[in-house]
Amino acid sequence: MNPDSVDGTLRLLANHRRRQLLRILQQDRNSVKPLTELVDRLLAESEFPSAVGTTSRQALRIELIHQHLPMLAQAAVIEYSHGDEAVRYQPTNQIEVLLETIVTLQQVTEQRVDEP
Repeated sequence: MNPDSVDGTLRLLANHRRRQLLRILQQDRNSVKPLTELVDRLLAESEFPSAVGTTSRQALRIELIHQHLPMLAQAAVIEYSHGDEAVRYQPTNQIEVLLETIVTLQQVTEQRVDEP
């Protein structure tokens, strides 16, 4: 996937979990995040964080390792060290702009749903 193309970037950002992950990484963009911390943060931001159990934590970890992290690493949006289970964000202008646009659109959509 070519992250330099708009279509490639949109495919990367099409998944809610990847957008959540990138937003977390954006908050402290110069640090390396352990996979366990990312799993904890994603679960804390889930719709029902109090209902999260060991199975959910393990399922999310597997989902990140086998699906989302490889896709983001292949597109050079992150560096992922499988051995250390560490993730570093490598922002591009296109990712930053489109991610912010999508987040804004989600907020506007949620406000419209909440209006009487």
